[in-house]
Amino acid sequence: SSLSELRMLTRGLIKEGTIDLNGEDDMEVLNISFYTTLISSMFLSTVAACVIPDMPNLPFFRNEILRYVTTFGIGSLPFAFLGFGLSVPGLLQAALIQGRRLVSEEFRQRLVYHEAGHLLVGYCMGMPVAGYKANDSILNAVQFFEPEEGIAGRLDYDEVDRLCAVSLAGVVAEALKFGDGVGGFADLSQLQGFIARASPRLDDKDQQQRVRWGCVSAYTTLKRHEDALEALADAMTAGATVAECVEVMEEAAAAASAAGQ
Repeated sequence: SSLSELRMLTRGLIKEGTIDLNGEDDMEVLNISFYTTLISSMFLSTVAACVIPDMPNLPFFRNEILRYVTTFGIGSLPFAFLGFGLSVPGLLQAALIQGRRLVSEEFRQRLVYHEAGHLLVGYCMGMPVAGYKANDSILNAVQFFEPEEGIAGRLDYDEVDRLCAVSLAGVVAEALKFGDGVGGFADLSQLQGFIARASPRLDDKDQQQRVRWGCVSAYTTLKRHEDALEALADAMTAGATVAECVEVMEEAAAAASAAGQ
């Protein structure tokens, strides 16, 4: 099967369950956050109803009104969570990412290695880097200069192949460092948009083959330049500029080449 072939070509790194390309990790975080909000609101509203006394001397919240308003407000938090997610999902996702960044050192490292994988593979494949963000609470991404497009924004097969490798490099870099990858859903969604612009158009089988090739190509490149990936991640964590990141990659590649001679 294609999964068995992929596992063989990546020396067992990429197998079923290794890479989350369906957003399951994001859904798990969303579910945990919602149920935490629900349980917390139930507990706190019960406590508020029991401990807040009548306030006969308050101008607007006299007697039991303060207790009622406070209890109702706390109990409404789960509905506010759902409404926030439906109306501004991007902001909710940013808030959850920031929360995970604050409590998890591993998650912070994952974000950096993910973007380092994109940058390293893109650079190795000749795609000029415009900029990156690896420590941002809202958007973490590597930006490349726009590829050359054909008529009506179409992409040739060579460009699609490069984009497949670069798009999957982030989650493969996570897998190399941590044993699994959880940040691939957004990358795969973007990649599907690139594949849809291929000219001539690709059928489903060809699309799967190119995604598989992109995964293997990303793995091969990152494994070959593993020292450069480590050095690049350290540089990006320190907030290095694009020029400094390129210098770090070149120095690591030169050192690895000298050591291999």
